[in-house]
Amino acid sequence: MKAGFDWSKVSDHSLAQMAAEFTAAQIASKLGCSRNAVIGRCARRGISLSSYIVPRVEPIQRAANRRAAARQSYAAKRGKLAAAEPIEIVDTRPPLPYDPHNVTIMDLRDGLCRWPLWSKATPYSEKRYCGSETAPGKVFCDHCSTLAYEPRRTDSLDRKTRSFIFKRAA
Repeated sequence: MKAGFDWSKVSDHSLAQMAAEFTAAQIASKLGCSRNAVIGRCARRGISLSSYIVPRVEPIQRAANRRAAARQSYAAKRGKLAAAEPIEIVDTRPPLPYDPHNVTIMDLRDGLCRWPLWSKATPYSEKRYCGSETAPGKVFCDHCSTLAYEPRRTDSLDRKTRSFIFKRAA
């Protein structure tokens, strides 16, 4: 079985006549074949297709000016944000009392803090855990949970300027 369009002498003759007036897509729709089949057949037969050129439409200057104005206003907003005085963040909470018990993994049990107290270079035999008492259902003590979990941010992201809006404490 042969794939593609079966070209006959009649279809070749009509292709040669239509090539001067129509585009490859228009010829393909009239002959019932694909546009690429028409282009390939014309290339093999030496038939030049009409070079139908779509007239270019000049872009509207208004849109370009709008984009330029948006860039300038964005730069101005960024300048205002950069010129604003920096906010000093001060932690006013008193530090929690912390006294790790330095327990080994063999001494850990339910209700003891599992926060690791070693660096990467510490040998396994010297690895210790905090071991302080925890609240029921928790794995870290109050002090170690402040290290393990980051509190929810109170500031929000301004989507237009893509910068954070910090909420000042009253």
